[in-house]
Amino acid sequence: MGYFMHSLKLQPGENVVILDCEHPNQAYGWLSLRSLGVEVRQVPTESEKDGFVTTANANTFAAYVDDKTRAIGISSIMFHSGQWNDVTDICAAYRPRGIHVLADLTQQVGFTDVDVQALGVSAAAFSLHKGLNCPLGLAALYVHEDFIRDLDPTPPIVGYGSVSNTSEDFMIPNGPIEFHPSARRYEHANMNLMAASAARAFLQFYLDIMGPEDVKDHLYSLGDALREKCKRLGMQEMPVQEAANSTFEGMNESPDLATQAQSELQLGLDGSLIYHGPTSIYRAQTGNQAQRAIKDSKTQPPLYSGSESNFSHVLEHFGINIDDEVIAKALMQFFKWQYPQFMFIYREGFLRDHLGDRVNCKYWSSALLLSICALGTLMSTDEEDRRSSEQFFTAAESILMVTGMTMPSIVTVQAFLCLAFYEIGRGNLSKGWGFSGIAFRIAQDLGFQKDPKNWISYDASLTTDEDVEIRRRIYWGCYISDKLISLILGRPVFLYYDDAEVEPIQQQPCAPFPTR
Repeated sequence: MGYFMHSLKLQPGENVVILDCEHPNQAYGWLSLRSLGVEVRQVPTESEKDGFVTTANANTFAAYVDDKTRAIGISSIMFHSGQWNDVTDICAAYRPRGIHVLADLTQQVGFTDVDVQALGVSAAAFSLHKGLNCPLGLAALYVHEDFIRDLDPTPPIVGYGSVSNTSEDFMIPNGPIEFHPSARRYEHANMNLMAASAARAFLQFYLDIMGPEDVKDHLYSLGDALREKCKRLGMQEMPVQEAANSTFEGMNESPDLATQAQSELQLGLDGSLIYHGPTSIYRAQTGNQAQRAIKDSKTQPPLYSGSESNFSHVLEHFGINIDDEVIAKALMQFFKWQYPQFMFIYREGFLRDHLGDRVNCKYWSSALLLSICALGTLMSTDEEDRRSSEQFFTAAESILMVTGMTMPSIVTVQAFLCLAFYEIGRGNLSKGWGFSGIAFRIAQDLGFQKDPKNWISYDASLTTDEDVEIRRRIYWGCYISDKLISLILGRPVFLYYDDAEVEPIQQQPCAPFPTR
């Protein structure tokens, strides 16, 4: 920006206009010109002076611009408040009068689209260390071709990169220096190559993978999330939703709540939708992409349950037959003696799927069955049945470690948590602690910390009131298990109450014990 300021060839008595809250890197550059006799006028933005300026446009500067004004300096987005300034309106009003406009785009580039030619600025500059995640020391400068043609400015600092008529042998000619007919005349030969390499890599990621529109929508969802949190806290002063009087209509439209909910979900392998919170860089499915994913989740059959046949060789290897009597006895022992401590398993749904055809199951899998049997056989009075507990555990572990983390599902969470209690119960504390952490992470991956009623329109795995209640029960079951395991081991908890938005589960009817 300083290069451009000193290229204006300002004369004593002329003036430039800036906001009194302009970024110091631009403000002090202009203020340094006072030593040349240039007047720097600051438009007051504090409420006690001239009313709070929500956004700056052409009218903001009208009272401070006269026939001696040569330039206006403005940030497209303010660094301290995030307000949008209407650079296009400012340029349209003052550029035809011969007043140059220098825009600082540092707070905009990398966060939303920007078109310097459409803005109409004389020059624009931005540092790459913010929105483009580059190391410090690399910036970009755009200068309009008309400015170069009309003023033919001599750069304040001239280097090898500024000159167009250099010699291949690096010998210095005696003739006049010819500068590049573009902003390249402000370059020098020594570039921060590390920052340039980082810029190239991140620009490819930003443009091809993340997408400027998706990043912009993500940032607006953060603002909406902040406003929602403030509303819940009962705050009277709410963050503004958009800049008043701005012409950036496309940039000021926050996605509606339904779109936000969809952008937090991505299609999972079991027909459910995986959760991505407001700060995730992978909330890339917006608009039509999200709609297609949601449509697919409602029409495609669950994939996890279809892979159960792939584990038959595991069962055969361990000599396990799912229809054996020992399985039935293990289930009976589990639900008789241990179920009250494992309420993250929905007994009715599990048994319904187990006793059914075991195809396209939501609440049953071979790994979950084996995990339950590993626990249930520990309660058997038959020594031979108790010895089979290790067999069930090893088989369940073999299946889960192959597909459990790559194909997350409800039953994966339940099975890992069963194995966690099994390992802790036999003294393998570190392994049990690790299994519980995996279970809780997968639960969060599936979005169990969000109340399912907000997802029922989008998630194919939520089709009945029972499904919604089961989701809630699984979360609160994990929550209680987390507290229990942390208490037993004397370690920090993983799931915090304030991090969840899940309604309490319904109290089940409790029949009185029969009297004799």
